[in-house]
Amino acid sequence: MSDVKCSIYGHAFNRRFYYTDENGVYRDFIVPGGALFLQKLLSSKGMADNIEICNSYRCEHIELKEIESKERKEKCYSMRENKGFTSGDTIISPSESDDFAVIWDEGLGKLVIPQNTKIFWASNKRLPEAKDFSSVADKCILMLDVKVFRDADAKISKQISWERSAFELIRELTYNSSFSYLLKAKAMWITFAEDGAVYAHFNKANDDYNFYLYLTHGGFEGTLRENNGNGKDDAFAVMAASAITVAPFMWGIKTKPDTWTKHSILHTVNDYMTKDYSIDEIQNSSYRISDVSYRREKESITLQIPEIEDEKINNWSLLNLGSERKNMDAAFSYALKGENDKNSVFEVFPKLRFGKFTTIDRKEIESFQNIRKLMIDYVNEDTTTKPLSIAVFGSPGSGKSFGVKEIAKDINPGKIEILEFNLSQFKTHDLNSAFQEVRDAALQGKMPLVFFDEFDADDLKWLKYFLMPMQDGKFRDVKGDRPIGKSIFVFAGGVSESFKDFIKPTLSSSESENEREREERKKFGLVKGPDFVSRLKGTVDILGPNSKGGNDLFVWRRAVLLRSIVKHWIGKEFGEETAKKIKDLPVSRKIIYAMLKVPKFKYGVRSMEAILDMSTLKGEDKWIPSTLPEKSQLLIHVVPDDFMELVNNCPYTD
Repeated sequence: MSDVKCSIYGHAFNRRFYYTDENGVYRDFIVPGGALFLQKLLSSKGMADNIEICNSYRCEHIELKEIESKERKEKCYSMRENKGFTSGDTIISPSESDDFAVIWDEGLGKLVIPQNTKIFWASNKRLPEAKDFSSVADKCILMLDVKVFRDADAKISKQISWERSAFELIRELTYNSSFSYLLKAKAMWITFAEDGAVYAHFNKANDDYNFYLYLTHGGFEGTLRENNGNGKDDAFAVMAASAITVAPFMWGIKTKPDTWTKHSILHTVNDYMTKDYSIDEIQNSSYRISDVSYRREKESITLQIPEIEDEKINNWSLLNLGSERKNMDAAFSYALKGENDKNSVFEVFPKLRFGKFTTIDRKEIESFQNIRKLMIDYVNEDTTTKPLSIAVFGSPGSGKSFGVKEIAKDINPGKIEILEFNLSQFKTHDLNSAFQEVRDAALQGKMPLVFFDEFDADDLKWLKYFLMPMQDGKFRDVKGDRPIGKSIFVFAGGVSESFKDFIKPTLSSSESENEREREERKKFGLVKGPDFVSRLKGTVDILGPNSKGGNDLFVWRRAVLLRSIVKHWIGKEFGEETAKKIKDLPVSRKIIYAMLKVPKFKYGVRSMEAILDMSTLKGEDKWIPSTLPEKSQLLIHVVPDDFMELVNNCPYTD
C-alpha cells in the first residue's frame, strides 16, 4: 500500500448500469463515476480512502451490451449507450490534510481550486480556465486529452502521423495565447486517445520546456478503440489513475526507484482496452492500475521532439535512430526477423498497414492517411455523383498503384472493382470506351477504382478530356452526356516523379520567372493543367526503394519491401501457409545487406523483384550468394560491382 495519500476533488456522479441477462431478466447496479470512480481506482493502490455509494449524487443511466469475448468463457459486457441522467450533487470536496489534491473536471460546473497544496489536474472534457489555473500552475501537474484542444479550435491533425500531430500540438502551446498559459505548469501530459502521449516538463537548466512523445504500439490515434470496439469509456480515468501514481516521484514526495517509468500510463490503458470484462468486474471497478515500474521491454519508445523552430522539423521521423549505423542495424534486423526480433523496438514504431501493403515512412504514411480519409468520406457519402479524383506519382517501379488498391479494398471490401487503362497506348476515342466500362461497373453496384496510368504522357494532351468527368461526373459520346456513376479516379504519373514536378510550371512567380519558365507556365495553361489540378482532391508521392537525398531513411523502406518480396516468392513456391509462418527470412545475411545498401535500383521495386526472380533458386530453400544472377544480368538493375562488393564485405555474420 502507498504511504502517499491524495484527496480527490471535482465533478462526481453515480452510474446505473443495466442489462438483460441470459434468462431475459432485467438487472442493474450502481457504480461510482467521475471523481468518485477515480477515487475508487486510487483506493485500490492505497492512495485514497475507500468510498461508499451515496444516492445524493447525479446518476447517469447507461445500457450495457453483451460482447463476444475471444479470451474468456464467461459472458462479458461493455457500455452501449448513455440514456440520460437523474439530477443530483455533482461535486465532491477534498480534505486539506493529504500530500496532494487531484482535480477531476467533467465540465459540470465551476470548481473552487485548492490553493495550498500540490495539484494533479485532469480533464478530457475542457481546458482549465486561465485565471483559476495561473494561481496554482507552478505546483500543478496537468493531464488533458488532445480532444479538448481540438474542441477549442486548435489545428492539430488526427491519424495523419505522430510526428505531425506532436509538432502541431507544440506549435499551439507555444504560439497560441489560448493555450500558452498552460506552459506554466510544472509538467503536462497530453494524451492522444489511448494510443500515445506528449509529455512536457519545465527544464530549469535551459529555462524552457522539453517535449517527449511516448508510444507503446505501432498504430495511430484511435487504433485501440477501432480494434477493440467502443464502450470502454473509462479509459481516460484509468490513465489518470496510473499517472497519479507517478506524480509523487515527479514532485519529489517519494524517491524514484531505479526502474521507474512514465510508460506505465500507456501500458495500463493498453491492458484496459484489450481486455474484456465480466459483470462482476464492472460492478467492482476491477481494473488493474500498473505499478510505476511496469514497463514491457521493447514495447515502449520515448523520443524527444525537436525544437519547434528547427528547420528540419518537417523531416523529423521517429525512425531516425540517430546515426546511419543504428538505422542500418535496425532495418537489417527487421528485414531478417520482421517483428519477431525480441531485441527490436520495430513493433512499437508507427506503421500503416492495409491488406498486403505496409509503409513506415512518415511522408508516405501522411499521404496515404489523407487519401484513406478522403476515400472513407466518399464511400459513406450517399448523394455525391462525381468521381473522387486523386493523383499518384513516383519513379518507375516504385509501386504507385499497390498501396491505393489495398487501402480501397480495406475500406470497401467486396465492393471494389479495379479497372486499369494505360493512356500512353490510347487513341482519343478509346477514352469513351473506358468511361463506359466504369459506368457499367457502377451500375452493377460496384465501386470502380479506376487507374489512368501515364496520364501525363504525350505532352499532357489527355488532361482536357478529364475535366468534364471530374467536375460533373459525366462523359459525352455521340448520343449525348452520360453519367459515369460513383467511382474513384486514380491518375498515376508516368513522366513526373512527384506532384511538385507535375505542377512545376505553376510554382514560379510572374515577376521573377525567366523566358523558359514563362513558356512552360503558358504551355501548362494551354493544356488545361491548372483546371485539372483544381479538380484533384488528394495526391500521393510514392518514394520507392531509392534514396531521395538528405536524411532519407530509404533503408527502412527497402527492409519492408525486401521482406514482402521474399515472402511473396515463398508463397508462390511453397504455399501461402508456409509464407505466413516464416519468421527469419530464408535469405543470406550477405544478400540482405547488399539489397539494403546498394546505392540504387535502376527500376525501383521492379529491380528488387527481378534480382530475386533471376536467381537460380530451383530446388533451393534459401537465397544464398551462389544463386545470384551473373554480372551481365545484374547490370540491368544495379551496378554489379557495387552490389557484389557489398555481398563480399557484409559486416553481419550468421
